Amino acid sequence: MKKLISIVIPTYNEEGNVDAMTDTLTQIMHDELPEYDYEIIYIDNLSKDSTRDRIRAQCEEDRHVKAIFNAKNFGTVRSPVYGLKQAYGDCVIRLNADFQDPPALIPEMVRQWEAGYKLVIGVKNKSKEKLVMKAARKIYYWFLGKVSEVGHIKNFTGFGLYDKDFVDIVRSIHDPAPYFRGMVAEFGYKIKPVYYDRPERRSGKSSYSFYSMYDFAMLGVTSYSKFVMRMATFAGAVIGMLSFAVALVYLVLKLIHWDWFRSGIAPLTFGVFFLGGVQLFFIGLLGEYILSINSRVLDRPLVVEEERINFENGSPRRGIRAADAAAARLKSGSAQGAYKGIGAERPKAAEAAGNMEQAARTEGVKAKEGAGRPARPKRPSGISGRKLPSPGQTRSKAGAGAGRWPEWTVDAAAGSAKEKVAAASSVEAALAADEREAASGTAEAADTVDTLESLKGFDALDALEAMEASELQKEEAAEELTASAAANAPKDPWGEE
Repeated sequence: MKKLISIVIPTYNEEGNVDAMTDTLTQIMHDELPEYDYEIIYIDNLSKDSTRDRIRAQCEEDRHVKAIFNAKNFGTVRSPVYGLKQAYGDCVIRLNADFQDPPALIPEMVRQWEAGYKLVIGVKNKSKEKLVMKAARKIYYWFLGKVSEVGHIKNFTGFGLYDKDFVDIVRSIHDPAPYFRGMVAEFGYKIKPVYYDRPERRSGKSSYSFYSMYDFAMLGVTSYSKFVMRMATFAGAVIGMLSFAVALVYLVLKLIHWDWFRSGIAPLTFGVFFLGGVQLFFIGLLGEYILSINSRVLDRPLVVEEERINFENGSPRRGIRAADAAAARLKSGSAQGAYKGIGAERPKAAEAAGNMEQAARTEGVKAKEGAGRPARPKRPSGISGRKLPSPGQTRSKAGAGAGRWPEWTVDAAAGSAKEKVAAASSVEAALAADEREAASGTAEAADTVDTLESLKGFDALDALEAMEASELQKEEAAEELTASAAANAPKDPWGEE
């Protein structure tokens, strides 16, 4: 089976670019990478032009082209990450539709990926943009590098190739406001940069405004920096000390030159406006952090889909990847996936079994050595209904055994100890059986994956439903097994009346 390359392209008002982009990518895959299977996934943010009509026409002509149409414009932060999560190729390439991310670099990225790099990213050498914007970007990357706890990558816009292992990490992160560039720097594997000169847009006008770029910049700062807010503490301390020093100087000058020294209103005015500006600056920063917290606490979905095309008959690879993820959850959970509850209670049950066995042996030794009276010795079956003799009666009736419990009492205590040891052994045996069942469940999951790999056209949703039903059956079996073990466990003989 060929390896699958997924190419994710976010769009918004790109009617002049999508046809050329599809033709370019198709030619590259056929001419330069014929040994790979591929899919082109467009995710559109409710374009106002004919972008969707053009994508829909491409999907009808070529089954390799797929589309996700959002119900509204969810922005340039959320929509591309959501598109990445819907791609199940062996690697995923993310690029923009305006040709500022050159598709010609894809073969080089694939070669670096095959060489062992899980992340191959595009880094700009230079770009054709206005001098003011270029300076603003440079200052931003410098500032973010100074205040961030994660080493961000300069001149990286998200264009690159990402191995399926990294995409699985991104898929597992539920963040309503994801900062993808920070994810690459924080969770990425060894990174291979591919440098390029960023050209101008091929067609159309950029939808990035100053406000959207500011919003994107603040998302990076609030997601990966504590230092910015701590600057308020440092600034307050410094300003406080400077204010005290200035006040002291003014006091000395006034005392020395009492008659002619005048402080005037200018220093007071300057101080009030300066402190007011500092306060407003840090209050604004605090507000940005609160907005970031609020967006995450609301826990809204990344994207709400209106329509998707060519996904219903997706390749078997999509279902196999989903099955792989389910099997990995079973293996990593050590019986928690299929046998939830048994794995969690296993340490407690093992500890209880050990305590029970130790207590039984201790009480048996004490009974045999006459170290103390057992709490409630069990009556032999032959004296059922008779009153248990007191120590005085025992001593008066047994001269040689005066001061000791009757022999049947010692035997009862010893027998009870044996029962407790047997109970502890049965608990340990039940736990061992649970572990074998859990291992069997993991093996079944692996068998399911092998079975899926032999299929060629099943539906991904059916595969996921089958995996979920299998996990539910295993959980129910585990609960029944636990309940049965509890019902069949021997009762504590020391608690009988």
